[in-house]
Amino acid sequence: MKKIKWALVLVVLGCCLAAAVGCAPALGSPSDVRVDEEELALTWSPVGNATYYTVGINDAEYITSRTSYTLSALEPGEYELRVRASDARKEYRDSAWSDTVTFVKEDDGGLTLELTNGNTAYEVTGYGSARGDIVIPDTYRGIPVVGIAERAFYSCGVITGVTIGNNVTSIGDSAFMNCSSLARVTIPESVSSIGTSAFQACRALTEISLPQSVTALNDYTFRYCRNLVSVTLGNRLASIGEGAFNDCDELVSVTIPDTVISIGAEAFVNSNGLVSVALGSGVRELGDSAFSGCTSLETVTGGGSLQSIGEHAFYHCSSMTRFTVPDGVTSIGAHAFSGCSALGEIEIGDGVTSIGEQAFFETPLSEQYENGISYAGNWAIGNDGTLTSSPVFRTGTVGIASYAFAETNLSSVVFPDSVKHIGDYAFYECNQLTGINLGNGVVSVGRYAFAGCDILGRGNVSLGTSLETIGSYAFYNSPDLGNPSYGSLTLPDTVTSIGTYAFNGTYAWRNASGVIYIGDWVVGYVEGDSPLPSITIRDGTIGIANYAFYNAASLTMVTIPYSVQSIGMAAFYGCSSLVQVTVNDLLHESQLREIGEYAFYKCSSLSGVYLPEGLETIGRSAFYRSGLTSVEIPSTVTEIGPYAFYRCEALTEVTFAGGAAAQLRTVGTYAFAYCQVLEKIELPDAVTTIETRAFSQCRALTTLSLGQNLTFLGDYAFYYCMSLTEVTLPDSLTAVGGRVFYRCSALASVTFGSGVTCIGDYAFYGCSALTELDLPLSLREIGDYAFRSCTGLTSVILGDHVEAVGIHAFNGARGLTVYCEAESAGERWHARWNSGYRPVVWGCTLSDDESYVVSFVKTENSLLNPEATNGISDPLRDGYTFAGWRTQTEAGETVYSSDQLKDVPDGTALTAVWTEGEPEPEPPVEEEQA
Repeated sequence: MKKIKWALVLVVLGCCLAAAVGCAPALGSPSDVRVDEEELALTWSPVGNATYYTVGINDAEYITSRTSYTLSALEPGEYELRVRASDARKEYRDSAWSDTVTFVKEDDGGLTLELTNGNTAYEVTGYGSARGDIVIPDTYRGIPVVGIAERAFYSCGVITGVTIGNNVTSIGDSAFMNCSSLARVTIPESVSSIGTSAFQACRALTEISLPQSVTALNDYTFRYCRNLVSVTLGNRLASIGEGAFNDCDELVSVTIPDTVISIGAEAFVNSNGLVSVALGSGVRELGDSAFSGCTSLETVTGGGSLQSIGEHAFYHCSSMTRFTVPDGVTSIGAHAFSGCSALGEIEIGDGVTSIGEQAFFETPLSEQYENGISYAGNWAIGNDGTLTSSPVFRTGTVGIASYAFAETNLSSVVFPDSVKHIGDYAFYECNQLTGINLGNGVVSVGRYAFAGCDILGRGNVSLGTSLETIGSYAFYNSPDLGNPSYGSLTLPDTVTSIGTYAFNGTYAWRNASGVIYIGDWVVGYVEGDSPLPSITIRDGTIGIANYAFYNAASLTMVTIPYSVQSIGMAAFYGCSSLVQVTVNDLLHESQLREIGEYAFYKCSSLSGVYLPEGLETIGRSAFYRSGLTSVEIPSTVTEIGPYAFYRCEALTEVTFAGGAAAQLRTVGTYAFAYCQVLEKIELPDAVTTIETRAFSQCRALTTLSLGQNLTFLGDYAFYYCMSLTEVTLPDSLTAVGGRVFYRCSALASVTFGSGVTCIGDYAFYGCSALTELDLPLSLREIGDYAFRSCTGLTSVILGDHVEAVGIHAFNGARGLTVYCEAESAGERWHARWNSGYRPVVWGCTLSDDESYVVSFVKTENSLLNPEATNGISDPLRDGYTFAGWRTQTEAGETVYSSDQLKDVPDGTALTAVWTEGEPEPEPPVEEEQA
């Protein structure tokens, strides 16, 4: 009986509990249910008191405690998605199902794709579950796939082929590196950039064809692709990077297109199967070790424009039997053909001026002697070690290669008139050498060519009649050279350059105090016990050698005679006490034509220098961080080199002599950068090129004239010129480089020439004083961030000739309205060109010169973002005041303000009302007279 009672009690309790639950309130249904395309997840707003959710995907249900559910694992197809909220505590009943969301999962081939470029495009970032032959699609979810990210397929051993979509423009660094099974790759014409090591060590890859769109092949692109048999290079390719085809053992032949200019270091190193190479007509440079170790290489043809052959370029190409060096080649690097054990025939063009150390070592050429001398073409390249007297050179010999006779026992050398060039270290430490005669042909003596010749000078020494260039340390530590006890040493009038310490350690140097002369050249300076603060270089001197007064700390004043033609590299480098340099041309016209690189580098006390007419070149870093306060550039100067006046922080004035006759063409990179008190630059009309950062950080620069013939304005040219107020760009200029006027915060006026087609990235970034823009009819492209943070801009007109506008082009201009002739953004306008969501008026009719807005028709689509902060601003017109937007109806004329445009009925034609001149100021109120 008791058991029956307890059973009844339990039944009653169960019924009560069921009744209680049935009476519990229901949870609210999830809202804002949507698919997050970026994260590929279903999301919804949280429901109060819910502890978990049920996600319905077609007929299946899944439980989650979060307010999102990933959809990445779904197979491609169409799905209906909904969500229901639940309370595990049973205090609330389950909610009703949310509204259903339809979602289509596109086939991604198993790839991992992520949004990029402001969510306007996808790039492949990983291979996910992809296997076998894969296809990178043109689009994904209706958005173009534009890139393959760095290391996206790195060490993926399960893909065998890749077909790249037609919207992909770039393949990232190491994108397919170590894909050991990858045998086939199809690259479309859309790809313009292939990253470093992109296909490195793809050992199954047998052939590759590069599209015409690729202009540069980066370093190590196909390195260690040991089974690569065939390569087709596009006809727009300009450069082949370092190690690009390193160790491609099965590559048999390569044809380099005519467009290629340079082949990088180790480009084809150790490609043992390579038999033939055809160099295009445009190749100028073969990098170091470019074909080193290509043991099967037999023939190299073409290369008519080749200028230099790098060190070890053909090292150990043991199958090569002959080679022709084109006439345009000027230098053959050290060991260039060393180890070419079959090379028995070579033709060397007339343009070669230097052959490096052991360039033909271990070749048949180096082992065949004529009168004890070995030859490569018409160059003497070595000796058999038996020579003691003056060598007898073969008729027609034009040059002596580097180290050719170093450390031999020669007693004298007489060079035939055919010899023009003596290489570096050619007769280094020939300790028995007493005399030399350079004859009538030698024009250049290389570095250390006769250095360490202990008794050179005891015999007859003649430097010939044609010598032009003496390399650094050429006669270094030849102590008897110039000793009058044995004979005088003179330089021919033809000498134009003497290198660093060329005569250091010779008799003149060892026994001098003060300025050291060799012939009519200053070759050095010894301060001695009583250094002279002031120096007058003697009349008739024609040159000052490189580093002649290097770090002469006591020197304060130098007077240079009119006869000096060249001031060498670093001639007065680090003369920190030097105050004044004068060129004495009062009685005679100065012959000075060149101030060499680093000539007055860090002469921090140098406040004044006179540069005479006739000067043509101011070299790189010539007055770098000097103390100059003003300088006048002669009318004859054609080039101011890179860093020439860099950080001359006291320089307030630069003037250009000659007016219309001035010949200056180029202002180099950083030439006047960081001249922070320089206030004015008026460039002559002859200037065509202003290089990168030429006037960067000239923070006091207020006045600027660019002349009438400027064609190139480099990136950062006037970067952070914070005091510059106005600039006029000449009609000759076609492009404004990136960041040219970046952060020129005082720049209030820019006049564009009629030729400007492109405004570069960040060109006018942060020009907050700029209040209006009159863009030229020639303009086609506005770069990324071009006018970002130009906070003063209120109105900009864009004609329909503007084909491209970059991302964030006007971001930060919080009061801006853009008036566009086009009905909508062009195909090349970035999706976030108007990332500040400023008002845009589409479909404007503009004046013929596009300087002002005439009218537009208000439609459903003609106003974009009319509710933006600060509203729609008035258009601008030079010399006029905007008076509103007029429309004519049957009821009469109505004039709207710009702020009222959003309320104007669609279909209304509106004409801008312009009042000539500025509004008259109101007269002052006069006090009533008593």
